[in-house]
Amino acid sequence: EAKTAYKYIKIGFDHTENIPEFYFSSGIYNYYREKYPEENPFYKSFLWFFRSGDMQEGLNMLKKGSQLGIFTQAECYRYLFHINLRYENKPQAAIYYAQILKKKYPNNLAYLANYIENSIRLNQYTGLIPEINKMLHSDNQFYQYLGEIFYGNYLEVMDKDLKDAIEHYHNADKIGDIDAIRVPHYDSILFLGLGRINKQLGNSDLATQYIKKSIKSAEYSTYRKDAEALLYN
Repeated sequence: EAKTAYKYIKIGFDHTENIPEFYFSSGIYNYYREKYPEENPFYKSFLWFFRSGDMQEGLNMLKKGSQLGIFTQAECYRYLFHINLRYENKPQAAIYYAQILKKKYPNNLAYLANYIENSIRLNQYTGLIPEINKMLHSDNQFYQYLGEIFYGNYLEVMDKDLKDAIEHYHNADKIGDIDAIRVPHYDSILFLGLGRINKQLGNSDLATQYIKKSIKSAEYSTYRKDAEALLYN
């Protein structure tokens, strides 16, 4: 479908100044045209058809879209969060956008999950328990799955309660199997937590199994490197 979409994306490049909504599609294209094959070399040979991008220009366009866009403003914020946290490994930059979305859309659990993940990445746990509880008590099993992962991490890092942390990580793993709601990225966080705990407990073989599962699940090199560092140190 990419070639069909591409002709419309190209039109957007010529209209960003007078129609700011196009900053979103143009920014996404510029960034991902370069970053995606960098993260996934397998796809490099498929991209000869598409004009080169510019990652910094892509980020600049998304910032303009977040300031000037109406219909695409929230999506610009979301991708600025996503790119800065998961691709660029700049959690301090990402939290700015995560906080904006959380404030503008207080009932949106997807944005809340992004904020919690970002806060954990920054090792900033103050005030997270009420937010995590919103996930745990959601009627949606996907957000329960995320809540169990985040709560397991909180128990592991803040309370040093490894037994309960393992229980909640395992709860997340079980929920993930229901209707196949698990997401590889979040699984990588889940399995890395179980790997860290089992390593602390001296269960070397089990720790290695979980860390390897984390590496396999990781969708972003930033998170994959965390697991690889734990595996080889």
